[in-house]
Amino acid sequence: SIGEGAFGSVFKVKRKVSTSREIVRALKEISKEAIGSNEEEDLRNEIEVLKSLDHPNIMKIFEFFEDEKYIYLIAEFCGGGDIAGLMDKYGVFPEFLLKYIMFQVFMAISFLHSNKVVHGDIKRENIAFVSTIKDKEKNEIDEFFKNFFQDKEIQSELAEASGLENLSDKAVSIARELANFDMKILDFGSAKMKKKGRQYEQLSGITGTVYYCSPEVVKDEYDFDCDEWACGVMMYILLAGYPPFEGNDEDEIFKNILNRNPNFDVPELKNVTED
Repeated sequence: SIGEGAFGSVFKVKRKVSTSREIVRALKEISKEAIGSNEEEDLRNEIEVLKSLDHPNIMKIFEFFEDEKYIYLIAEFCGGGDIAGLMDKYGVFPEFLLKYIMFQVFMAISFLHSNKVVHGDIKRENIAFVSTIKDKEKNEIDEFFKNFFQDKEIQSELAEASGLENLSDKAVSIARELANFDMKILDFGSAKMKKKGRQYEQLSGITGTVYYCSPEVVKDEYDFDCDEWACGVMMYILLAGYPPFEGNDEDEIFKNILNRNPNFDVPELKNVTED
């Protein structure tokens, strides 16, 4: 087992293709008893749609099957850790690396929304890393890192743009780790499908993690914008080290989300650009 959730466990599984090659996947076990019979059919429908989603920054779901007690998902294995783990290791992120991460996250969110899928639980722990193939065709992001490590002038420009005299060893270390990975959005346990032809249909049923909930989620009438709000909260945490809305308990956090504006005038954000 590589993880436990509210509705079951996640396992790392392997299938030998030949003596020298094996395929590694993640197997998610979802308890039918835990989700209830009313949710089963919705879950099957959503899985079928998620299987059809093909995007480089979204965890791929390959197939699912079931028995009397569980529904099993076979998905892409993301073994490089997640953004929360990277932050635990290095602390807050310099702005230029935040842009690199969020570019991939926003591309994935845009793709989901164009397919009428609301993720519903965007957070640091659900943005994972998948190791890239070293000899893959070079794209713009690969070129960025190639130039970044070789060109001191580029490093100097990035430092200046981030309001720093020079880039710290920490920033370069984070960049070296990120250069070997692609970002993947995972965990679609809170995802909801918008019904075809009902563009303005409101969704309900609290979803996501408390700190990341939008005012619309707290009010129990939300739409695609709950994902965009959660992206903003995640960006704030990566730059400041703490969420924009805090409290002693869930009710106080929800109250602050509804009634307060995020505070950008804090020491941790003094070097972050106005944009």
